[in-house]
Amino acid sequence: MEIVSLTLSQKEDKSAELQVVTHSVTEGEFLDFAYKKLVCDTIQSIYCTFNGKKVAIYFDEEGLYRDHNYGFHLIEETGKEWQLLGGLVITGMPDSEGDLMSSPLTEDEIRDLLRPLPFPWPGITPLRVEKREPETLH
Repeated sequence: MEIVSLTLSQKEDKSAELQVVTHSVTEGEFLDFAYKKLVCDTIQSIYCTFNGKKVAIYFDEEGLYRDHNYGFHLIEETGKEWQLLGGLVITGMPDSEGDLMSSPLTEDEIRDLLRPLPFPWPGITPLRVEKREPETLH
């Protein structure tokens, strides 16, 4: 299945640059991939609809406990808003048998839907600073 990972990097002019990368993984590889890509111990997911396409977005459940230097703001078709710290992994919704599906969103749709958050967030400080390097993905 095709899944998408998202990260932000800071350009020389201090603006954010969104990196959208498509990865091909099997269902059995997905969780290991997600934990390594998100560099976290606990993954949370939300289910959203964008442009009529249902997606699952996975992120670090303990994002406020980490020293992430970026985050994302997204607004669903329903108007519900989300603010998520750290990287994201996007897949399609599970099918009727519970198997994950490929992400139905194009890179352009993802770029239109997600906005970088300023960090640190005004009035919010990470609760614990813990720097970890991502593990090498095979």
